[in-house]
Amino acid sequence: MRRLRPDDDYFIRLETDETPHHIGALQLYDLAGRSPDAFCAAVRDHFEKRLPATPLLCRLRHAPFLYDADVWVDLARCNLDEHIERIEVDTPLSREALDRLVDEKVVGRLDLSKPPFKVFLIDRVEDDQAALFMMVHHAVGDGVSFQNVVSLLTDDSPTPTYAPPPRTRDERPPPRLFWLAQSALRFRREARENAGRAETRAANRAAFKAFRKDPKNERAPTPNLEIAQKTSHRRRYASMSLPLDRIKTVASQVVGTVNDVFLAIGAGALRRHLADLGQLPDQPLVAVGASSYRNPEQHGLFGNRIITLNPALPTHIADPLERVRAIQASMQIERERARLTETLISEHDKPFGVRKRYEEYAKRTAGGGRVIAGNVTFSNVPGPAEPVYLAGFEMLANHPAPILGSGRFLNITLRRYRDHLDLGIMTDPEQVADVGKLRGEINDALEALEVAARG
Repeated sequence: MRRLRPDDDYFIRLETDETPHHIGALQLYDLAGRSPDAFCAAVRDHFEKRLPATPLLCRLRHAPFLYDADVWVDLARCNLDEHIERIEVDTPLSREALDRLVDEKVVGRLDLSKPPFKVFLIDRVEDDQAALFMMVHHAVGDGVSFQNVVSLLTDDSPTPTYAPPPRTRDERPPPRLFWLAQSALRFRREARENAGRAETRAANRAAFKAFRKDPKNERAPTPNLEIAQKTSHRRRYASMSLPLDRIKTVASQVVGTVNDVFLAIGAGALRRHLADLGQLPDQPLVAVGASSYRNPEQHGLFGNRIITLNPALPTHIADPLERVRAIQASMQIERERARLTETLISEHDKPFGVRKRYEEYAKRTAGGGRVIAGNVTFSNVPGPAEPVYLAGFEMLANHPAPILGSGRFLNITLRRYRDHLDLGIMTDPEQVADVGKLRGEINDALEALEVAARG
């Protein structure tokens, strides 16, 4: 059994019918003259053989009396008919039609009593392509973990390889009394470990407290926007790609990073979008981002190992270069905050901790408003620089399909693939009526920053 850490459980507790917490990807594949039937049959067979090597072949079980954390119980196999669905179309779908299909499929929760994933195979897309839309519950892992799952499912050549399955029987939890006894012993051991680190933790808390007391490190307050209402159960999605070379060129010119440029483009697009609506505040928006503290040797490849960042998003600044400088200054503070926060993270849960989280987050999510600070979410997830293949079919694009947190109207997540950055834009159509307009505003913001950076 794989015990969920509090960071994993968090994404189950935050989930509501309006804000399901699965992450995923819309991937495009080159049919290369092969038939849609061949693609769907090959991918389904490939999943059957590869799933045992991933963390997806499992189901969630609650500990007795919610005394301990929930666990993932590994399975030997599952009914793929419940998890892989082929969508047959009469004529190849356009990219716009493909995005509209994501709108429809991304809503609704995953059933965690079964393997926490769902795959849709779209058999024909324009330009001799097929598509795969995959959703995985966020409790399985963060964006880096999701990409690690994709890496386990794909190959770096058109010829896939397969290993014998690691198990032939479903895992069974221990008897309830034995499970409780095991948990109690582990809680005692972890309490002793925590006591042994008390002096170090006290010093870390003091350092973090000193950091927070410094006025220059104070976070900007999240402004209230008319556009940001209660999150509805509907979604509107848009995919797009940006050339990596263009982003790297601007990053070099402004002496910054790809992430600095990404945030600056997002700020520029939102400035234009909110100004057109007559809702541009005279204070910065606040973004929700993430910093990964994953050490694969220590933490493994899966689960959630992220610290939330809340950089100020300077939509109130007109000059593109000044926006970049403001973002860099805010991100420097947020990175130092994340470094200090990491020293305070405990790997351990507490007895009945999951029950307390049930109660706490039921109150926080009631009403559909903002649960945590931040107006919009911006995430930057690494991806492969070289081509990869699924069941022998070459992947052409790997667009994220991110969650939309309660009370936030926009999530833009990018993932590198080869020489481009694939973006996934998730909105609530009750709050952003035209996601295509936002896509155009992103392109315009990049062009404006390029002009400013050239001087």
